[in-house]
Amino acid sequence: MSNQNDFVIENGILKQYVGPGGDVVVPDGVISIGDMAFQGCGNVTRITLPQGVSRIGDSAFRKCKRLKNVVLPEQLTYLGKEAFYECDSLEGVIIPEGVVDIGEKTFFRCRELQEVCFPKSLVTIGRRAFEDCDSITEITFPPNVEKIMMYAFYGCFNLRKLHTEGEIKAIGTDVFKCTKIPEHGFLCFPARVFSAK
Repeated sequence: MSNQNDFVIENGILKQYVGPGGDVVVPDGVISIGDMAFQGCGNVTRITLPQGVSRIGDSAFRKCKRLKNVVLPEQLTYLGKEAFYECDSLEGVIIPEGVVDIGEKTFFRCRELQEVCFPKSLVTIGRRAFEDCDSITEITFPPNVEKIMMYAFYGCFNLRKLHTEGEIKAIGTDVFKCTKIPEHGFLCFPARVFSAK
């Protein structure tokens, strides 16, 4: 568990975590997780964010190598680039309604990530967002997804099933390269396919 002294908080923004790790419960009143706030905190295993948090900054949890579980709040609308970059132990994530974009390299090389639940609000999946997430086997794209940027699922070696509920208008270069999706597997999508760089 956590105590107030484990956090540096200014005007509702969690600037830095300075605690010992383990199961971290971010205190009520925090509305934003600042850029790099938990970066490199190798002993953090679980994070629970309060419902008031609407923003997770860039590289917020980057290289939290032992982080297995994170509970994202319902009010979250912004998920920054590299937010969970190389969180090697992260097993699953439920992205809440209200998140429209998943940033560049947000879940890059989360090798134990097996399950990702996307919200219906999602429109864009950024470049390299899930690159090298070896443990993902199946992905369902909700109906409002329009763009999947280049290399988004590159190197997801065990990815073998794709489901879409809408029309994906733009798919970038090598999105599914080095997966078990056939080279032209994107043709199963009902939309025309354009380059999404």
